[in-house]
Amino acid sequence: MPSATHEGLVTAFRHRPQLALELVRGAGGRPPAARNITVMEADLGSVDPTERRADLVLRYSDRKDRPCAMVVEVQLDVDEDKFYRWPEFLANLAGRLHAKVFLLVIAPNASVAAWARGKIALGHPGWILVPWVIGPEELPLDAADYANASVEMVLLALVAHGRKTQAEALLDAFAQAVDDAEGNVVPIYEDVAWAAV
Repeated sequence: MPSATHEGLVTAFRHRPQLALELVRGAGGRPPAARNITVMEADLGSVDPTERRADLVLRYSDRKDRPCAMVVEVQLDVDEDKFYRWPEFLANLAGRLHAKVFLLVIAPNASVAAWARGKIALGHPGWILVPWVIGPEELPLDAADYANASVEMVLLALVAHGRKTQAEALLDAFAQAVDDAEGNVVPIYEDVAWAAV
């Protein structure tokens, strides 16, 4: 059963899908330039009756209008099974959409982020998946870095650093950003923020 923090972070990406691409670019990754980004059904199973559901799937097109998609997975704990599920998600999605597909793992815990950065070797020569991972080191602790950031970006930083003594300024930045946020996501974000600190 996913935790409230897990579901809150997935909601942040569902509410602001461009956040995934912003994070990848900020961490030095090179996803195709995105246009027309939308959230799509996250069921990535095959005919096999076992459910295969990603946290979130984003569909978009690059500058040349070619289809692309990104699987966004929020990973709060190590789960060795994901090293088999993630390649399956990407293969099923690529086959379904006939598109370039990418994997972004959000891991606010440093040890989970280090685990998620591992190369997933599937056996066939050259078939190695290396996820894009956003962990604490990709999310600055300095609240000044979030002066004009979205509430979702500040929320991610708060989840990654909320238990550190320097995080009080991040909490202030979150309070400022959440004041400008709209919609029914605000209570969800506030619950996640309080759980983080």
